[in-house]
Amino acid sequence: MYGFTSISKNNDNPSTQVREEAINQEFNQNQTNSSEGEQLKNEAEKIETKYDPNFKRPVHLTVIGCVLFIVGMVFAISNKSSSSDLGVELLLIRIVGVLWVTSLAGDMNRNKIFWGVFALLFPSLSFIFIGLQRKLLIKIVTNKDFSDQENSKVLFSKAQEFKRKFLLSDSVRHAEAAVRLDGNNLLAKELLEKSKNEMRFLENNQGKDPYTVFRKTFCGKSIRIISPSGIAVGACIFDEDGISNDAIYRWRTDSGYYEIDVKSGKIAEKKIYDKPYVQG
Repeated sequence: MYGFTSISKNNDNPSTQVREEAINQEFNQNQTNSSEGEQLKNEAEKIETKYDPNFKRPVHLTVIGCVLFIVGMVFAISNKSSSSDLGVELLLIRIVGVLWVTSLAGDMNRNKIFWGVFALLFPSLSFIFIGLQRKLLIKIVTNKDFSDQENSKVLFSKAQEFKRKFLLSDSVRHAEAAVRLDGNNLLAKELLEKSKNEMRFLENNQGKDPYTVFRKTFCGKSIRIISPSGIAVGACIFDEDGISNDAIYRWRTDSGYYEIDVKSGKIAEKKIYDKPYVQG
């Protein structure tokens, strides 16, 4: 009753061949784009690993440099100051610039000699450009003549040194390398955990624009105060061992006598006195 027509695929059809060639070309193009994208991603990752992701650029120095540049241009145009007065001011700016910029360049693992000369010749420009730089990661180096255990001990010593300087990212990287070389290096594991805890503590409490000061207390301890936006109460307190335990610290500055009450690593209360403390 019914007639059925058999339909078979005809590979000799020109339109079918054109479509297959177009599909193959598109597939090959996608593979090429994918490999190129992967290559670009790998190159980007290599570039990123050159820099410390936890370092915050000192942009405030760029602002200071711009202000110094503008002020210098105004004085040069108006010519209101005598050459002798201006020469003394420029000399002071250069000295401060060299000390400040070279110190920061060292913290960023950059060439201190280059930045020192740059700051000496062009103070305002050195402030502008150093504030835009990123911190370079220190390359982890091992001695081929040492065993893994010996290299692990050396890396652990470097991690300790970085932690004392409060370079937590470098401390973590070297401690991790020490643990990878020797899983039984318990001191490196302990240091790694402490450095990571301090980094997490800072990330959660320091804010977007942290302000850091150092103080030598009456009890002989050196403490680091890191406060969000310069606010004292709530600031993070670190001593030589890391995050400060609950304690009361006192010190003296030109503006008076200070006392802070530290709870859970942060300032809970701050007091200022005009006279020395009376021990009772």
